[in-house]
Amino acid sequence: MGDERYFVPEYDSARMTLAHGSKHEWVESSCDNARTHDAQEFLGVSVSTKNMTLLFLCIAIGIAALFFRTAYVQLAKGNAFASLAERNKVKTVILPARRGVLYDRNGIVLVYNEPSFSLQIVPSELPKDTSEQHALFEKLSSLTTISSNDLIQKIKESEDPYQPIFVAEHIEYTPALILDAAIADLPGVSLIVRERRRYSFDSMQSLSHVVGYTGKINSKELENHANYVRMDSIGKDGIEAQYELELHGKHGKKNIEVDALGDEKEVLSEEQPKDGENMILTIDSAMQKKAEEVLSHTMKEMKKKRAVMIVSDPSDGGIRALVSLPAYDNNAFARGISQDAYKKLLDDPDTPLFHRAIRGEYPSGSTIKPALAAAGIDAGVITKGTSVLSSGGIRIGEWFFPDWKAGGHGRTTVTKAIAESVNTFFYVLGGGQGNQQGLGIGRLTAYLERFGFGARTDIDLPYERVGFIPTPEWKKEVKKEPWYIGDTYHLSIGQGDFLVTPIQMNSMTSYFANNGKSYRPHIVERIGTAPERLIQPVILREGVVSKESTAIVREGMRRTIEAGSGRRLNTLPVAVAGKTGTAQWGKGKPPHAWFIGWAPYDNPNIVLTVLIEEGEEGSRSGVSVAYEFLKWYVEEYKK
Repeated sequence: MGDERYFVPEYDSARMTLAHGSKHEWVESSCDNARTHDAQEFLGVSVSTKNMTLLFLCIAIGIAALFFRTAYVQLAKGNAFASLAERNKVKTVILPARRGVLYDRNGIVLVYNEPSFSLQIVPSELPKDTSEQHALFEKLSSLTTISSNDLIQKIKESEDPYQPIFVAEHIEYTPALILDAAIADLPGVSLIVRERRRYSFDSMQSLSHVVGYTGKINSKELENHANYVRMDSIGKDGIEAQYELELHGKHGKKNIEVDALGDEKEVLSEEQPKDGENMILTIDSAMQKKAEEVLSHTMKEMKKKRAVMIVSDPSDGGIRALVSLPAYDNNAFARGISQDAYKKLLDDPDTPLFHRAIRGEYPSGSTIKPALAAAGIDAGVITKGTSVLSSGGIRIGEWFFPDWKAGGHGRTTVTKAIAESVNTFFYVLGGGQGNQQGLGIGRLTAYLERFGFGARTDIDLPYERVGFIPTPEWKKEVKKEPWYIGDTYHLSIGQGDFLVTPIQMNSMTSYFANNGKSYRPHIVERIGTAPERLIQPVILREGVVSKESTAIVREGMRRTIEAGSGRRLNTLPVAVAGKTGTAQWGKGKPPHAWFIGWAPYDNPNIVLTVLIEEGEEGSRSGVSVAYEFLKWYVEEYKK
């Protein structure tokens, strides 16, 4: 009825009966009981005990192996696998710091950064299928100058698949636009904007040695510089190398969550970069340009190719001009110099990459005589009134040591000896003659060292050389010869094995210009904008000789201009002091020409050093360069 459902039992007469007089009571028949009993006796163990034992043993071994493997993965390799898992989902992007800008002392920009396009590959984002990869490399090869085999090799050599590999750099703007469209469908390949150095002094390439250049970081440099990455450039020479850490700054980074396809999903963390420090140099662009101009003009007239000129401020050691010719174009390195172009620079016999001002080692010739005169007075070997007869030279046995002037200079005092560069006077001063005692080799070398020869000036430029002071011990060890009086005579006039650098000569000249005190030469005046980063002058030498010795030498160097080998400079509208030098350096080769000096005489603000390799007489070529520069300085620059 309705939704009610009824159960109607079906009867199986063979198995069960409905008990009489009792409704719905199920009773098992005797036949069914019998079958059930038989079945119960048939059930039992059908696997042997031995087999069961082996089964349980295998299960136990499997569980133990699984346990130990789990422990190994979690404990021994946990960090490594966690790192891999993290890198599979987090990508770190370097936020490059901007390199510091360089200015001259008047605020003129010398070096800045300009945008540059680079083509890069991120190996982890490349197609996994080998054939697809090869197709991609073939297309890239057709778009660039790099072969597909080289691309494959670059990928193999990559230490980190998540870091980009640069395929092409320094791509100009228009080609970059075309390339960007061509690679739009290539996974793992992208065009990025980076910065490269721009050296803005094309008209005065002599600054190339001062500023230096940057180049791609190599493996050894990468190991020694924390926070640097493979894509970085690093200072290779000049200020770029000397102040690399200040100029480079510190990169930032951004951690980005990516999906399985490498698409960015979320920025997890970000650290902003710290840009490199800007710097103001002591270099005066106007002085640098003029120094290069007058030096180049004289070299051209004389058909000479190698020379140096230094202009410094004796009051603090600041370098106003540092010219080394020939020079080179820094921008060729910034753009990525080719192997052929670099080889051409290296093979050039005039060595344009060589910074002569701080690395060139030359015989000083007579420009060393002021220091030796001061040493003789300071040591009491001579006085201002001591005189020596110059009759053309000194003969020792079969050897003759000449004056430059035939017949000699007559009776000579120390100031005249400096002014006219009288060799005989300095032979006697250094090695003695007859009853006249000389300084001797021991005191000679000691005073030369006190004046800074044989040591660095510590100018803030890399790879400065130290020159050389010969000694009896050195000669015996190297040349297997004893030290003779002739060796002392040669050293006393700046010849023989004695070598100096132009920056050492400039420092010595500054000592006398500054009345007995010299400062460490330097190129950088200020780092950044903080007041405490202003570079303070550092005294390099003071009191090397007595004040009396310094005053007498100053008088002799002024007399050089008034009546000696630098008379042409006496026509300038400013009082100048100086010393010329003609340095023999190779048999059958023209001597080097030197001039050192300062102006104004009583209150100097510039010190000059001029060296023209194979320039013959310093009294002619060296003085000519000094004259042209000082004339401009007084008549144009100062006004």
